[in-house]
Amino acid sequence: MKFRMVLFLFLSCIFSCQNTPSWQSQPIAEWPPNEGQYALLVNQKGTTVFEKYYNEANKTKLCNVQSLTKSIMSILVGIAIDQGKILSEDQYIQTYFPSIYADLKDERKQQISIKDLLNQTAGLEWAGYTEHGTWLESETPNRFVLSKQLLTRPGKAYFYNSGATHLLSPILVKVTGQTVLAFAQENLFNPLGITNLKWEVRKDGNHDGSGLGLWMQADDLLKIGQLVLNKGNWNGQQVIAEKWIEKSLNPDLKLKAAFGLPRSKHGYCWYSTERNGLQMHYGMGYGGQFIFLFPSEDLVIVTTHNHDTADGIDQQVQFLTNYLSGLVVNYSEK
Repeated sequence: MKFRMVLFLFLSCIFSCQNTPSWQSQPIAEWPPNEGQYALLVNQKGTTVFEKYYNEANKTKLCNVQSLTKSIMSILVGIAIDQGKILSEDQYIQTYFPSIYADLKDERKQQISIKDLLNQTAGLEWAGYTEHGTWLESETPNRFVLSKQLLTRPGKAYFYNSGATHLLSPILVKVTGQTVLAFAQENLFNPLGITNLKWEVRKDGNHDGSGLGLWMQADDLLKIGQLVLNKGNWNGQQVIAEKWIEKSLNPDLKLKAAFGLPRSKHGYCWYSTERNGLQMHYGMGYGGQFIFLFPSEDLVIVTTHNHDTADGIDQQVQFLTNYLSGLVVNYSEK
């Protein structure tokens, strides 16, 4: 918790004190790359108007999208609900983990819902990134998460927990009878023409839902952004119900986030705030993996960076501070 609050205050200070870099007076194609940056893509009104790769990256390079995985998991949960495989996101998760719940002593954990996993409100203790190594090595990662101390009642407070988000993966397997990758290919990736990716499996045999093992191309992340911006419709096909997208982006259904851009709210694995006076929604992954959506401008911006670095937070801050506003100004119709 302390680390997240320090980060939030640090980002807030950065944003309140930022200056426009002198090179932003140049065409965007001439802007220097951000530290560790691999790609920058911009789509406006359904057309990709800018696409550039840096640091020896190229169009087909796979990038570990980190916690952008969570945003994709949310889409898959929405599709499963559309198909009637999950009754609703308000369903309690105890029915999906009966053997684990039989050993749990805290009855309040029976109130953890799918929505709590999506909204980071499960209330379970999680020591942030310092927890990841132990969790990854656990032979029973689901039990590892659910056995954690309950710090708050489910649904009451935002408390970021990547292990809890991974629980969506075994839930999807149980309700669909498919691996998460197979379900995603059939219902999301194939309709969007996404074929080049890698999705790692955790020790419970399920594809990673935490944000540590999905690798994708930057232009495919742009497709995900377009799908969400277009309210679930892709070239006339309703890939995911408009109602789910509306929930995912509705700030009134979100709680104040502990990190990200200042004044951000989080829910359904998407963040919402304002930037340059415009409503903005975004997905975020460690190191500088971003999908930004500006509905009023019909604008999607995607950037990817090297995730395998201790400087990932610096990369995120630098991009948000030095690049994002300039991009919005360049592509805003205001």
